[in-house]
Amino acid sequence: MTEYALGRHADLLASLFVSAEVKIDGVIKPMTLTKVQDGAQVRVFINIPAAEVGRITRRIVKDETGQVVWDDPVDIVKPERDMTLEIRVEMTWKGGTP
Repeated sequence: MTEYALGRHADLLASLFVSAEVKIDGVIKPMTLTKVQDGAQVRVFINIPAAEVGRITRRIVKDETGQVVWDDPVDIVKPERDMTLEIRVEMTWKGGTP
């Protein structure tokens, strides 16, 4: 698969990441999501304001219809300061040649 094709797959993947939530102290709360794409790499940032303090146990990203497209467990103690969590995904071709 060419770098161009991997980049197109990354475009599609990036388009799925629309909104973010975190589970903090047992409560799921919406957060601001930003994303950056560089070729075949997509970086998603979940921005958590200083006012949200507690133990973060899940990162959740949804598409435009509200379907979960990323959900993973974390264990982060969030102090009273702004914090950004990063999810990095890189498209790679793992297939062999015929």
